[in-house]
Amino acid sequence: MGKVARFFTFLVALTGIACLSSGCGSAFTSRAVYGGSSPFAQFQEHAPVVPPPGFLFQETKAPLVYNVNETQVAGLRSASGQARFLNVPFTYGLLSFTWQPVDVKTIAEDGGISEVSYADYSVFNVLGVYREMTINVYGR
Repeated sequence: MGKVARFFTFLVALTGIACLSSGCGSAFTSRAVYGGSSPFAQFQEHAPVVPPPGFLFQETKAPLVYNVNETQVAGLRSASGQARFLNVPFTYGLLSFTWQPVDVKTIAEDGGISEVSYADYSVFNVLGVYREMTINVYGR
């Protein structure tokens, strides 16, 4: 086998591994990998905007509110919380770990916000193995 053939074999194998470990944004992955106890599961299905997942790397930001036309942004306080997710490849979510789970209510209370005006989130993802989700809450 020549060098070129070995290179393409390696490239195809690496692509397959990346595809399997990142989930390729499939519905199966969102249910099996994210699972009901993960902070990512609630936003996969219910966020008004879910940016497309990256194949090898993802860094996106999107809103968590449906009505942004009437949202006031001046003079608001902000607070944020971050959850981390580690997935062992090829286990279909059976060996996945989430720590620092966050929700809008807890973030608002910890940040001294009694009235939430809007919220957004950002996702950082590398190969579907390591993810960080930051939820930002804005209000008074």
